[in-house]
This record gives sequence, C-alpha cells and structure tokens, in this order.
Amino acid sequence: LAIDPSDSTVYAATRNFEAFRTNRNGTWDSISEGLPPGYTVRSFAFDSSVGAVYAGLDSDRVFVTTTGRIQWSEIVAPVGAGFQLATNPLRPETLLTAGEVGLLEGTADSSQRRRPELVPFR
Repeated sequence: LAIDPSDSTVYAATRNFEAFRTNRNGTWDSISEGLPPGYTVRSFAFDSSVGAVYAGLDSDRVFVTTTGRIQWSEIVAPVGAGFQLATNPLRPETLLTAGEVGLLEGTADSSQRRRPELVPFR
C-alpha cells in the first residue's frame, strides 16, 4: 500500500498477483496489465519530477511507468536488487532499492524520460 504524494492516488497490491490504484471516482482500477503474471508487487515508489510510478516485484524485478496511464517497462537491475523501493524526498528522481546485493540507486533523466540504471549506492 502506498500513496503518491503528488496527487494522493492510493496504490495497493494483493496476494493474488493483482495491483490497483484509486481513480477520481474513489473506486479501484486494475494496473496489473503489463506486469509479469504470477508475481506480487511488494512496494511502490514515486518520482514526481517525471510522473513515474515504480513497482518492485517479489522476483527482484523493478518496473516503471511514466505514461500517465499504466504501461509498465522493466528496469534492468542486478539479480538480488530487491523489491523494496523508495525515492529520495529531496531528489525524487533518485530511485533506491534494497536487497541481497545491498542498496542500489539510479537517477532518471527527466528531459529524456530515461529509466534509471541501478548501481551500488555511493
């Protein structure tokens, strides 16, 4: 469960491999399309500088959407990158992940809407 600080949209994931977000009517919309079937979203993170929503899956995979609607793209991440995600509140373009390989970070290029490349945290 997570709340996008830019617009107060609530994001939630269930144990049966579904993910949802609230809409303006106060009801839930599925956002699972484009995510790999059979995996659970474990965390969400948000980058208001580019309107990105990140989803960390229990498979150590990280996905992002920046389209304003849900079209997910996978971010290439090292094995063991983790599924716990956060963005730096002082630099929202910086995505942090935690997992078996330690803490990783990546910075998106808002002018090109480039997905972050995850590297060891400095």
